[in-house]
Amino acid sequence: MRKMIGAVLCIAILFCVCTASVSAYGEHWLDTVEAPSDYAYSFAVVGDTQVVCERSPEGFTAIYDWLLQNHKQKKMQMVIGMGDITENKTDMKEWNLAYEQIMRLHGKVPLSLIRGNHDDTAMFNNTFYELYEDTDGSYEAATLNNSYQLLKAGDQHYLILALDYGPSDAVLRWAGDVCKQHPGYNVIVTTHGYLDRGGKLLPLGDKNVYGSGMAYHGCENGGEEIWEKLVSQHKNIVMVLCGHVGENGVEHSVRIGKHGNPVLELLINPQSIDDQHALTGMVAMLYFTQDGKTVTVQNYSTIQKKFYGQPFTAAVQTVAHTHAAVDTAFQHDAAAHWQLCPCGETVNKSAHDFSKGACVCGEQAKTSAGTSVTQSGTVTTTAQAVTATQSTDVIAPAEEAPFPILPIVLIAVGVLIVAGMAIVIVKLARK
Repeated sequence: MRKMIGAVLCIAILFCVCTASVSAYGEHWLDTVEAPSDYAYSFAVVGDTQVVCERSPEGFTAIYDWLLQNHKQKKMQMVIGMGDITENKTDMKEWNLAYEQIMRLHGKVPLSLIRGNHDDTAMFNNTFYELYEDTDGSYEAATLNNSYQLLKAGDQHYLILALDYGPSDAVLRWAGDVCKQHPGYNVIVTTHGYLDRGGKLLPLGDKNVYGSGMAYHGCENGGEEIWEKLVSQHKNIVMVLCGHVGENGVEHSVRIGKHGNPVLELLINPQSIDDQHALTGMVAMLYFTQDGKTVTVQNYSTIQKKFYGQPFTAAVQTVAHTHAAVDTAFQHDAAAHWQLCPCGETVNKSAHDFSKGACVCGEQAKTSAGTSVTQSGTVTTTAQAVTATQSTDVIAPAEEAPFPILPIVLIAVGVLIVAGMAIVIVKLARK
């Protein structure tokens, strides 16, 4: 009897746990949520797609169908991947599917991809080699593993710093230099492994124990080290986006850097939902206000056509962008010269100054006749080049004297007269 009662209690407890779990999961699905009313632009973040890529080509396609259909309406400035694109590192079927779908966005909206521990390095770079041309810099030539892109959205300038899974110390030093070289950019770091559940930093762990951390996968640095060596050190790092650890919703936390700057951290990985319940094709939408100081996050299923969890809003401490020219090279036209900020905008524009000869930009003064005078005093025309006696004087060719026709005529007449007289004198002498 006691055994029967114990069995019944166990079944009852198991039923309650399962029911509670299913109920909690179901309660998080929402048919509609309040749309952000004043957003100026957005970033779309695609978490780990490994389960969908392996099990459902149709589900994987649905993600990119939705992005293509909505990128203009939702003012997407970039689509950002969180790694673990595939489940089986070198499965060509999965990589072909990923290429076919992801590259549908190429040329329509900027793309930033990172590699996860389920993605083979060579396959990742070979599959998406075309995206390398869109980067503004990389740790190694012709690779996407560690690279960055610059963009302007709303009032803000951004640097999307895409780091490999468990980046090395050398990569973190390079990434730090990139941050220093772009002080007026809001840096968003993307890397596959960084946060654990509960907003904790993912430890490096023991390389011999599966699940204890990132060292098991051969990583040199885990989330804790990435924070200490990179993220906490630079006041222009404003956000970190990561995946790897399965989380049904979007987990967010804030950590304070050494300069007193808050860093917003988001864990975006729907693989637990995809694996345990149903394929979802989740896309986390980050909606920003014009000044970039407020972001609203919504988690949408492109397959279920529902939202998972209530949206939340967070503050972003942005940095001011100071335009600067990276070198002394000038661009110029006939009226003015200027330089280009790394962001692509024009800076230091001013009219030419020829008071000391040639302008500092190298442009030469133009005279009314169309000649150009250089600082050294050399005058150039379309027909000839001569040396000027003064730096601003133009020497005209000397006028040629008229040909002396009249004197020649008079001499000829005189010769004829003399010759005639000589003939007359000779004839008279013979008589």
